[in-house]
Amino acid sequence: MTQIAVVLKRDVASYAQLRHPTRREWLASSASVVAAALLQDAPADAAIIDAREASDASAAPLLDSSNAGQLVVADVSNVASESRLGQAAGAAFSRPKMGLVPANLGNRQKQLDRAWAAVNRCCTDLDKYQALMLLRDTESDVFLALAAEHAQDVLPILYTPTVAQACTHWSELLRRSPGLYISLDDQGRVPAVVNSWPEKDIRIAVLTDGERILGLGDIGANGMGIPVGKSTVYAIAAGIDPRQVLPVGLDTGCDVDEVRDAPFYAGLPRRRARGPEYDELVAETVAALRERYGPALLIHWEDFSSRNSYRLLQRFRDQGVPTFNDDIESTAAAVVAAVLGAARLQSVPPLAQQHFVFVGAGQANIGSARLLTRALVAEGLSQEEARSRMWLYDSKGLVYRGRKEGGLTPQKLEFARSEEEGRRLGGEAQFGVEAVGATCLVGAAARRGTFTRDALQALTRAVERRAGKGSRPIVLALSNPKESAECTAQEAYDYTSGAAVFASGTAFPPTSVNGQDREPAQANNSLVFPGIGLGCIAAGATQVTDGMMLEAARAVAAITSPADLRRDCVLPDASRLREVAVAVAAAVAAAAKAEGVSSSAALACLPELGHSTQRNENCLKSLQHELAAV
Repeated sequence: MTQIAVVLKRDVASYAQLRHPTRREWLASSASVVAAALLQDAPADAAIIDAREASDASAAPLLDSSNAGQLVVADVSNVASESRLGQAAGAAFSRPKMGLVPANLGNRQKQLDRAWAAVNRCCTDLDKYQALMLLRDTESDVFLALAAEHAQDVLPILYTPTVAQACTHWSELLRRSPGLYISLDDQGRVPAVVNSWPEKDIRIAVLTDGERILGLGDIGANGMGIPVGKSTVYAIAAGIDPRQVLPVGLDTGCDVDEVRDAPFYAGLPRRRARGPEYDELVAETVAALRERYGPALLIHWEDFSSRNSYRLLQRFRDQGVPTFNDDIESTAAAVVAAVLGAARLQSVPPLAQQHFVFVGAGQANIGSARLLTRALVAEGLSQEEARSRMWLYDSKGLVYRGRKEGGLTPQKLEFARSEEEGRRLGGEAQFGVEAVGATCLVGAAARRGTFTRDALQALTRAVERRAGKGSRPIVLALSNPKESAECTAQEAYDYTSGAAVFASGTAFPPTSVNGQDREPAQANNSLVFPGIGLGCIAAGATQVTDGMMLEAARAVAAITSPADLRRDCVLPDASRLREVAVAVAAAVAAAAKAEGVSSSAALACLPELGHSTQRNENCLKSLQHELAAV
């Protein structure tokens, strides 16, 4: 009988410690789910055993003092009749000899069906969120398989929009720590706090200070729900082990009295720190994380306010830290992908002919304007001409130099129009879309009804005047939750007589327009950041560049299928998140190599990337194994 050693994944520092050239080793996160499904290439008589009891000496290299006594004992001889156990729908899970599960727990599919039935017995989405998070904490293998099988149903629960409810009630839902909390009280001893985290192999750290949670604003320590949600999406979409993604909540206070003074609020009961006190905690945290987990650790910034987001991103990028801001850069890549996807449709002007009006001049739209400028330059436009295609509106109106009302941040000044343009066009109704000849309207204003009937009809006239009769405008309503969207998909179609190509930050249901099926695309950054993380890990990226972000956007647009486009869906849907993440990772890794910001030790297979999804996935796995062994 072939013997296969199994070790609890949580009990070893990394897979590289267990690699052995002469035998197969399998890792599992829980003794109760050591499944035959893991044995994709095992021989028919395979049995999982305790490696300490292996009959041949080749198992000895698996053991060391750090994991001795913590190996799984299991026996799968009862399902040995299946020649390819990993593909056998009827294959049973192995039953541990220690009596930890009932006799008839069932095969993999039965366990997934049981778990999904339990989730669906919950009364509310928040209850479902709690049930899924409990499953994530206790049976991560089952959780990940369940999430992959029901991605389109699970993501709205674990991510947008239900995660907002979870954050609102976070202090009331507290269970065992899902991430690392670092507060102002920890200043001077942050390395000790970081060293208290049990996992030794972290590849991505997702940081938030909870000041600008989309749709909620400043919720302080309750913002931890966001990086926890991001870590889950990394696992579901990119297949990154959840233990290798560390959610970090920086508790620097909260300026909202209602949140801070709530009876169960678990964060610091003080107003937010500003200036050096804040900066020192952030710097100490990043330094401690890199000291413990190495300089290749990817720092992912999430939901920081504009006063901090841009400068922190630039500061640590200048220091050589591989880092990106999800709200600025991943959202921008999703927007560019939506525009590129729309341009694949008949009657939509190509990218080089697009002119953009942005309503809302915060992080999402500034980031989108920057990346679209880069994309236009790649199409042959000059930097000046590309930037002239961007028109920004904030709460005070058109952003232009010399504006008397409403200050202009350095980021807004990048795209501020001249004072003459401001005087001439600043008072134009409907965001001046006709006056400037806009072809694409991008909303991140978080105000329901911002895109009115008059504005969308004006946009339709503008695109026809610029690109010809029958040309179609692009409408991107990015704000979420749904109640904050600038318009609904149905409104966009109705107000443009069906001409609009629509995508949104939150999901809208399919509909029919003039007898044609329409499925609104969701321009969510979940299409982008999982692949960014996976590509950076695989390539050992030392920086995350604008070029890598543009390649990510192109990869998302390119993977949108002809079937999607026939339904006017310009982006792939959630059921293809894994495929999308692999394509994005391949593009990001290749761009990192081309720009000279990748590890040179483990990139031999990169020339093969891009030819097929399976080849990309195989190459990325190879890269990860090579990097783990370094």
